[in-house]
Amino acid sequence: MPLVDQRIIDFLFDHHVFSLATSKDNNPYSASCYYAYNHIENSLIFSSDLKTTHAKQFIENPKVSATIAVETDDIMKIQGLQILGIVHALNQEKLKLSLRVYLERFPYAKKFPLKLWSLKLNFIKMTDNSLGFGKKIIWIDD
Repeated sequence: MPLVDQRIIDFLFDHHVFSLATSKDNNPYSASCYYAYNHIENSLIFSSDLKTTHAKQFIENPKVSATIAVETDDIMKIQGLQILGIVHALNQEKLKLSLRVYLERFPYAKKFPLKLWSLKLNFIKMTDNSLGFGKKIIWIDD
């Protein structure tokens, strides 16, 4: 796997909500989800109940897209990620690490039932106007 640019990694660690876009039978849906970045697996760990529309959709079609953006009126402070990836259920081995990563980020989540998923990242396009207007950093998993 090619190395992810450190600016992308820093951005992923600095934020905690992404907008997840799913689709089933040409019916799109989106949802905002809290995430914790797992830099070892290059994935976003998030919790979604099986009853949600987005979970039902990504179970049938695990190819998803996502965005993470800084909200600002200052054009030179615009930053954000456009992401493509595949949602995976976590096996017992990966669930333990993922739970630790998620609860380190959101310790209060211990009080809630969690159904954790992994969004394995395979494409990231970062827009970062602080580096120059329209500056893009692209990472692709070969």
